Amino acid sequence: DSAATGGQTVYSAGVDRFGRIWASASAGLYIISHDGEETTKFENEDIFNNGQSVYCITSDKNGTLWLGSADNTVAKLMFSGTDPETAGRFISYYYLKNVSTVNSISPSDDGSVNVNGLYGFATIGVSVNELGAEEGAVSVSGSCIDYEGNVWLASSASGIIKYTNGCFATPNRTANITNEKINCIVGDDNSFFYLGTDNGIIVCDKNWVRTTSLLSEIMEGIRVRHLICDRRGRIWAATYSKAPVICFDPSNETITKYSVKDGIPNSSARVLTELSDGSIAIGTQDGLGIIGTDGKVTSYPDISYASVLCLLETDSGSLLVGTDGDGIYELTNGSATPFCSDAFSGSVVLRISKDTKENAYFVSTGNGLFYSCDSQTRKLGALNKNAGNIFDMYLNDGRLYIVQNSGVLSFNRTDAITNNGATPERMDFSQGLTGSIYANTWNWLSPDGKLYLATGNGVSIFGFTLPQNPLPKGIINGVTVDGKEYHEPHTVELEHDAGRVTIDFAALSYTNTTPIEISYMLEGFDSEPIVMVGKKSGSVSYTNLRGGNYTFRMKISLADSPWRSAEYTVNINKQKALSEQPWFITLIITALILLIVGVTVLIMFIRISILTAKQRQYRDMVDQSLRTFAGTIDAKDKYTEGHSQRVAIYSKEICRRMGMNDAMQEHIYYVALLHDIGKIGIPDSVLNKPGKLSDEEYTIIKRHPLIGADILKNYSAIKDVTDGAKYHHERYDGKGYCEGLKGEEIPIIARIIAVADTYDAMSSKRCYRESLTSDVIIKELERVAGSQLDPDIVPHMINMINEGAAPVALTEEQYLNIMA
Repeated sequence: DSAATGGQTVYSAGVDRFGRIWASASAGLYIISHDGEETTKFENEDIFNNGQSVYCITSDKNGTLWLGSADNTVAKLMFSGTDPETAGRFISYYYLKNVSTVNSISPSDDGSVNVNGLYGFATIGVSVNELGAEEGAVSVSGSCIDYEGNVWLASSASGIIKYTNGCFATPNRTANITNEKINCIVGDDNSFFYLGTDNGIIVCDKNWVRTTSLLSEIMEGIRVRHLICDRRGRIWAATYSKAPVICFDPSNETITKYSVKDGIPNSSARVLTELSDGSIAIGTQDGLGIIGTDGKVTSYPDISYASVLCLLETDSGSLLVGTDGDGIYELTNGSATPFCSDAFSGSVVLRISKDTKENAYFVSTGNGLFYSCDSQTRKLGALNKNAGNIFDMYLNDGRLYIVQNSGVLSFNRTDAITNNGATPERMDFSQGLTGSIYANTWNWLSPDGKLYLATGNGVSIFGFTLPQNPLPKGIINGVTVDGKEYHEPHTVELEHDAGRVTIDFAALSYTNTTPIEISYMLEGFDSEPIVMVGKKSGSVSYTNLRGGNYTFRMKISLADSPWRSAEYTVNINKQKALSEQPWFITLIITALILLIVGVTVLIMFIRISILTAKQRQYRDMVDQSLRTFAGTIDAKDKYTEGHSQRVAIYSKEICRRMGMNDAMQEHIYYVALLHDIGKIGIPDSVLNKPGKLSDEEYTIIKRHPLIGADILKNYSAIKDVTDGAKYHHERYDGKGYCEGLKGEEIPIIARIIAVADTYDAMSSKRCYRESLTSDVIIKELERVAGSQLDPDIVPHMINMINEGAAPVALTEEQYLNIMA
């Protein structure tokens, strides 16, 4: 009845437990009796003590009224009787922080209500949870929360918005950080946060509001690599500047600078750590220094040439120093010695972390994780991790957390250190990580156990927990038989001539933060379940099923808790055809057995003969072609006649001695034949120059691996044929060309060819010298093992020399015998 509200526009309405209608109108709040004959008007002051107007109203299933104001207040209203003038009135107020101008209120079945604001959104239940405008909650007209806890907002400004529970929080919006790379982060005892960047230091208070200090002012424009807070509350900064180490005391706003003149080894400081005696260890681009409690700097010449990447003080008081390419040093009583040199010699050590369960250490070399315990070091090769380097390691509640480029992996600690095939939980961008993580950035583990991650886009805060979402519901939503659809069936009956059966199924999940697995199988047809990881739906087709009874089972389980699962089934029954009857099958089998046996033997004999002839013909064609190519290559250089063929033979023999199979031996022979094909592109004037090459000519010569790789890039007859041409001048220590690969980064084929190539170069006569003797060659091979050449391959070449298996000068008959 429009007369009940004086013709006013009504924006929303609710019904209380006495059956009265409450209407929010343009001129105020009206109460209309259940018969519509009595109307009472309430003034705004009667509801909201701050005088704000009633902007919206609704009622929940218990008849409790919820009213929203034009500002940030929500009132919960109940009466003890039917007379609103005399009955007791009970009002609870909720003053929201992030919501203003309440558009509407939506009650939920669990007794909570959703508050939708022009700015912001809130859920009022046991507690109050809010989303602000800075999180995208703007112009919210409606909302709901699904069974997985996802929040869905209807926004007139942004359409449909979904919020999912994650495991990373971020202060970026409050701190006004947008697309800014953070190198390091630390907090102090006064609840200030310090963020190091390439352009200085960002200082934020305990609420992450940016502020300024003397430290941020003097550090403007300076690249900051590491920050620590010592036990006295002072902030230490490692920088790339004229004052590579800076100490800031917040208690008295004083700055102390340390430079190369004070004894800091280098003006590029990378890492800091406070030692148990209160001194500060500094790792620089060119060695280690320690600032004593007296302010004096001591450097350590034993590691003065090393670029220091990480530092860790042991329980015994020694200092482990991780370097960029020189392994780990242990500094004890002022003397530095290699730590586990057999495992880490020549390694880039990004991080060393203490295993708090044992007297042991986790060591990251970037692409590998090692475990060092009781002087024994082993690689943790069973970690089933995604692609990406390992930048940091943490132990928490029996789990090992590995920080990578795109997130954090969590492993069971025991499985990880015993190489027991540890399966990780992954936490990444889908769960709120704000940016990629880079090498040589430094995170901060706060005293309350939170990990503050320095990312390529601000700060992400990780609490070492995954969101606890419920197990998603599932559905077998359809079965299609030869175009006929059955919607959510329990049983499907098929005629004997039914052809294709397609089954569609899905997990009804709206979140990407629940790691689920879906498995399915058709019992009576599939031998074992098929498992889908990372997918929420699937479709499978079965064609020409035999007559019989089948059960399709679809199971949804949590990847990290497989015992939490739910199963959904549908029965499929198919009539048997005449040909599927037992007596008919027996008759047909008996009639065909003799024919099948005879025909099969004849066909197999013919096929084997044809295949053998074709294989022999193909092999001869490939062999002749590659030998011709090799001869063409060697003809470019008058001093290397037969070089490619000899290198190929040596490589094949090394391969055999290393225990590789015949196929691999033949494969490396062909690859080695073409390893110098790039010399085709080198001018004869440079290739055959009798004297010493100029720098420019040497640069031209060094291009032949890339030229060879380019020539062979489309040659698909031999797998990885470019590896020999492209990488045979790479060095084991990483100082070769053209890519600068090192160690096992170099393909094994190229490492074998490099040894054979080096030997043949020394054993052959060249324009500038005679061939070297075997003794000289052996000494030279031993000298370059581990630097130029793979130390595990060189011994095989030396054995070949000692046994007379090299050098070789083959006749055609000998060559054919070898290849046979």
